[in-house]
Amino acid sequence: MVIKLTEEKEKIVQKLESLLQQLSSVESKFHIGVFELTSKVKKTIDNIKNDVFSIAFFGAFSDGKSTILSVLTNRLDIPISYNGPQKLDKGLRWMLA
Repeated sequence: MVIKLTEEKEKIVQKLESLLQQLSSVESKFHIGVFELTSKVKKTIDNIKNDVFSIAFFGAFSDGKSTILSVLTNRLDIPISYNGPQKLDKGLRWMLA
């Protein structure tokens, strides 16, 4: 099954850009500060355009979370943290087509 991610990404970006316009309209009409929300939406648009996203895996000890990550990234050197969440290095960014 082939998924055309670029088309789906473009649809999402268009919806988020429309949301930004609506937020701007609300801000000017009602004099409500929506700076934090608009900043988050802009950051989300930028992340989508640059294929930057976060994935969270939850499960009990030895449930195969690291195995799934290894398969998805084609790497065997996935950092594992037993003390909570760990940020993966930028080398694990995927370029989606």
